[in-house]
This record gives sequence, C-alpha cells and structure tokens, in this order.
Amino acid sequence: MSYHIEHKDYKCPHCSVFLIPYKKDFRCPNCNNKIDEYFDFVGEMIISLKRHKQDYGTYFPAAWGTYCLADHIQFIIFILFDGIAKQGSNELKDYTVDGEAYLQKHIKDIVADVYSAYKDEILKDYGIVNQE
Repeated sequence: MSYHIEHKDYKCPHCSVFLIPYKKDFRCPNCNNKIDEYFDFVGEMIISLKRHKQDYGTYFPAAWGTYCLADHIQFIIFILFDGIAKQGSNELKDYTVDGEAYLQKHIKDIVADVYSAYKDEILKDYGIVNQE
C-alpha cells in the first residue's frame, strides 16, 4: 500500500496561502511571516521513499492519488528521485513546477531539503555504486 504523508492542508494564518511548515523557524514563502507550527515533512518523506522502494522496487508506488499538497509534493519527489536513479547519477537536474510563484519556490525548497537529506541513498537503493 502506498504511503501518504498524513498532513492536513495548512494555510498561513497571515495571508491564507497553502503551505507545509516543514522545518523549524519556518517563514511563509508568500508573506514571510513566521509560522509557529512545524511538521517534519522531510523525515516523513524519507520513510515514504524507503517504504515504496522496498514494496514496489521504485519510489513511485504502483498506485497514487493526489488529495492534498503533501501528496502533490510526494508525487514530484517520486518522479525526480526515480529519474535520478535511472540516469545513474545522484545529481538533481533542473526541473519546473507549475503553480503560483510562491508555491513553485516552496516546493523546490522542500525537494532540495529532501534531496540533501537522502541523495546518498538514492543510488544505493537502486544498487548503483557511485563512481564519483
């Protein structure tokens, strides 16, 4: 069964945009106000990546539904990380994200933090020895 990160859609209390306060001392990517709530999205994402790789052989699970922002970001990370493994390099290539400018940056920041925390595991998960 696919692993969806259980996180309610969160809206900034100052400007009402959707976001995930994924790290401590997080500031809204739209209005830059401090968000007091915190959710360890990066840690949960790593659990999701490991579980899917174990259960399906890829990060992208056999079935996936997108029901909230967290699901949307997981979807993007699954595709990017499976692509990294297919190219045989743990380099995150440039990519585009649709949506409002604040959300594009927010998603890319989350992806960068997940990538930073997990990049050394991607090739290992696929049995590829990094030649760097």
